[in-house]
Amino acid sequence: MRSFIVASVLIFSTTLGASISAAKSVSLIGSWRGGGIVQPNGGAKEKTRCRAEIQKSPGRGLYNAVYKCSSPIGIISQNVAVKKISATKYSGTFHNVLHKVKGIFSIILNGNKQTVTMRSNQGEGWLDLNRQDTQ
Repeated sequence: MRSFIVASVLIFSTTLGASISAAKSVSLIGSWRGGGIVQPNGGAKEKTRCRAEIQKSPGRGLYNAVYKCSSPIGIISQNVAVKKISATKYSGTFHNVLHKVKGIFSIILNGNKQTVTMRSNQGEGWLDLNRQDTQ
């Protein structure tokens, strides 16, 4: 009976350790794809499709993200500098000179999925993107 308890504790500890390691290995870095909704101020909600490439920037917890999205109102490419706020939350600001848009950007990372919220002086948007590469 004692060996059964010891074996059970070892299996549980190994499984728990693997789960914790997997949770720690989640990274924002990589290729992402998905879609969501954009809504210009005073306009109707529109569906959008997006791709993102995210790389680590110099500095602790800093990342450079490039989001390319298309919707019925057009195509936009946006660079965003984001900072890690917690284990799964990132935020930053963006400024698109061409379209005269600036605003805030937040990302919640949940495994291989990121949920993005954007708010600007010209509207807002919500995206759900899935990882396209392996870590």
